[in-house]
Amino acid sequence: LSNVYFRLNRPTSARYPAWDAGWMLDPAETGGGCLRNLGPHGLDVFLHLTGEDAEVTGAQLSARALGQKVEDYASVLLRSAGGVLGTIEVGNLFPRDGTDGEWKVSGRDALLVLKEGTMRLVTAGGEETAPASPAEPLALTALRDALDHWRTGAAPPVTVHDCLRAVRLIDRAYALAGRPRG
Repeated sequence: LSNVYFRLNRPTSARYPAWDAGWMLDPAETGGGCLRNLGPHGLDVFLHLTGEDAEVTGAQLSARALGQKVEDYASVLLRSAGGVLGTIEVGNLFPRDGTDGEWKVSGRDALLVLKEGTMRLVTAGGEETAPASPAEPLALTALRDALDHWRTGAAPPVTVHDCLRAVRLIDRAYALAGRPRG
């Protein structure tokens, strides 16, 4: 494994007041914007794939597009303990319902890409594609899995320690990037 790229761009933050969740735009209550809200997804993927601790080597925040007190775009650069590089991009700038997202995992012999419901594997020998749309929303799958673990008394699939690792990376990214620029 050489590098991991993760992009998750969701609809604008105008959805929060519409959902009676205007507090999501108050950094004093949330501790941040899209990085605090969406960043854990990409950071969890990176930490899971590498199986190692990581450090934040760079971060940028912007509130330019939507002019809120919280950022509407963030990018975070990572390096795992073993040297795997990561780029995590998150935003609230998709202009309609839905998601603009992409995952890439690169190594010496292959590139694996998940984008727009298609999985693509590229090697020196060629390229293969396959449909990769989940049967149900991933949040529902994750919730069902967590409840199944709870009902059977099994350890949770994601631990508090896992969450803390992602939160610490987010805190470090905010410390490096400073306030969002708009």
